[in-house]
Amino acid sequence: MYKKLLKIATKSKNYLNDEACSSILNFIKSMQFKDNGFIGRTNSGSDLYYSMFATLAYLTITGTTPQGMSSYLKSLSNSENLDFIHLCALARLYACSNIETNIVKQEINSNIEAYRSMDGGYNHIEKCADRSTPYGIFLAYSAYQELKIIKHNNSQLLNALLDCQTPDMGFSNTPGQTIGTTNATAAALVMLNEFRDEGSKKVIFGAVDFLFSMKFPKGGFKAAKNAPLPDILSTATSLFALNQLEIPISNQLKTETLALIEDHWDSSGGFFGNQGDTLPDCEYTFYAMLAL
Repeated sequence: MYKKLLKIATKSKNYLNDEACSSILNFIKSMQFKDNGFIGRTNSGSDLYYSMFATLAYLTITGTTPQGMSSYLKSLSNSENLDFIHLCALARLYACSNIETNIVKQEINSNIEAYRSMDGGYNHIEKCADRSTPYGIFLAYSAYQELKIIKHNNSQLLNALLDCQTPDMGFSNTPGQTIGTTNATAAALVMLNEFRDEGSKKVIFGAVDFLFSMKFPKGGFKAAKNAPLPDILSTATSLFALNQLEIPISNQLKTETLALIEDHWDSSGGFFGNQGDTLPDCEYTFYAMLAL
């Protein structure tokens, strides 16, 4: 999955001149910690999750991984205490860095499996949960792709995913909800496209309609129906899902969204998430380039 993300994100350079690319790259480099990982939002040391996004952003600009990434990965010798999201981030980092190690692969695989739900999917928060989440299914499926481990029963994952649909035709990461959210719906659409199940076409059409209902009048996408503003994450994931499904978007939305992304570009060279939280970080910087 990371190769698809990178292939699209790299096209952002069509909108960025050399000076802009240099500014973004300098921001990413400024986030690197002394152990060669990258800091998150607390500035308290390396964070595996943000290191993964920094690496994706660095690859987008340069085509190479950051200097010292192999050394950083080797320092993460024990994945047993990592939560699900950080396990999947570790899997993606190994894939991005082209490091082959079967021992680490099997260790990550075993620890991800602890988050398999009773319905056969994955929950990104709880181990052995009753119900899956679209985000959990997306991350686990992607991690196994990136670790080159094929072990999924797609029909089982599809059924678990469909149980996450809400009455408004969106999807939610919280079981029993009546209202969908943008990022859960985007994750579900990407997975539905991967599974390519003829019986789920109606579900896809409904979820696409839901996604467009999250479009902000002045460009971009908001995270939920009641969200007051659009954000970079929801915009990027929505556009990625629509891209994978080959759903066209209007020139007006393109123009407005380009302006939105520029409005979220900080003078440091990084991007921030929304106008209510203007702290730039490596995650939003990658998502901004993906949205571009």
